[in-house]
Amino acid sequence: MRSSLPVYMGLNFAMLRLMYQAVFESIICYAASVWYQRSYLVIVRRLLNKVQRAVLLTVMKAYRTVSTEVLAVMAGILPIDLLIRERGEMFEELRGETIVPNTQKVEDTVNVCYVNGVESPLCPVCRVEDTVNVCYVNGVESPLCPVCRVEDTVNVCYLNGVESPLCPVCRVEDTVNMCYLNGVESPLCPVCRVEDTVNMCYLNGVESPLCPVCRVEDTVNMCYLNGVESPLCPVCRVEDTINMCYLNGVESPLCPVCRVEDTVNMCYLNGVESPLCPVCRVEDTVNMCYLNGVESPLCPVCRVEDTVNMCYLNGVESPLCPVCRVEDTVNMCYLNGVESPLCPVCRVEDTVNMCYLNGVESPLCPVCIVEDTVNMCYLNGVESPLCPVCRVEDTVNMCYLNGVESPLCPVCRVEDTVNMCYLNEVEWGT
Repeated sequence: MRSSLPVYMGLNFAMLRLMYQAVFESIICYAASVWYQRSYLVIVRRLLNKVQRAVLLTVMKAYRTVSTEVLAVMAGILPIDLLIRERGEMFEELRGETIVPNTQKVEDTVNVCYVNGVESPLCPVCRVEDTVNVCYVNGVESPLCPVCRVEDTVNVCYLNGVESPLCPVCRVEDTVNMCYLNGVESPLCPVCRVEDTVNMCYLNGVESPLCPVCRVEDTVNMCYLNGVESPLCPVCRVEDTINMCYLNGVESPLCPVCRVEDTVNMCYLNGVESPLCPVCRVEDTVNMCYLNGVESPLCPVCRVEDTVNMCYLNGVESPLCPVCRVEDTVNMCYLNGVESPLCPVCRVEDTVNMCYLNGVESPLCPVCIVEDTVNMCYLNGVESPLCPVCRVEDTVNMCYLNGVESPLCPVCRVEDTVNMCYLNEVEWGT
């Protein structure tokens, strides 16, 4: 089509689109059922998009700066990699090779969602190690952009595999609205994005303590007087001498229901909340819930001094065992009225496994309960940061070099300059 440039300039869009479908798509999609799965690879998809872009520029008569995605949308044409997959999958369905997905929680050898009874760390969408979108490469979730799945040098959403701290809307360092200046979110007004000297919502980059409604120092309602929130009544905004909700600028300690000093129920007598029973509002000499105006420290269940279970002996809650209610000299759960710091399983000071030595829980290895100088799982009472598999500092595979987990490739354990799975000890994302 490009070689016949003087000819196609006189053709309309419908004729050029017909030529595209009849010539270009027929050639590219030839034997798609054999090789369509290769179109998932990044390098194959890029080559296909490159070829399609050149033809679409000719069909649309567009500028070279227009993106490939926009060209396909404007022409009403599928991206060529999707068209190849569609025709390949259509051929497989005609042959009856459609695979019905298994949605039950069984050992799934197709989607590998639960293989050997363990949930697979593969991509939760395609359930395979995806080398195209790099969503789960080598069984590890990729830190690339979750939308385009590549290291995006245009919008800088995930540059060098790190999420960019730029403005999430325009994806650039915005010197106009200053939403993300120098890669830091600006503390200006979130509405007008400037330092507002009129309403003073963000003056000098600091949120103003003025009234959030009228944005001024209000001398009428005194909601924010001298830049400080006024302690007046939040309803009538005045010092209320009737209900005394805010008398002398201080919240009144009267009854919050009737707003008076109540001599009947004595809920607020002399402006002080009454310490009587909150249920019957009297000094109760039967259950002794509030005796002499003081809440009774008796048992809250039987309301008496219990000499049997000693739950409240002499009006004080008993520190005995909450199960057997006695001082237990056998298991020593509450010896001398104090909870014992022994092992909660064997209830003794264990000199064999040292789970509770000298009454203190031992920080040794929870498996062998000793200071392990062989595997060094707990050396000097501290959990060792060595490799959890071989328990040594591995200078061959470098899984734990110098006691630090190595960021190399978890499969081959080397810096791979071929596949660049961990180049310069940084996971390769593109």
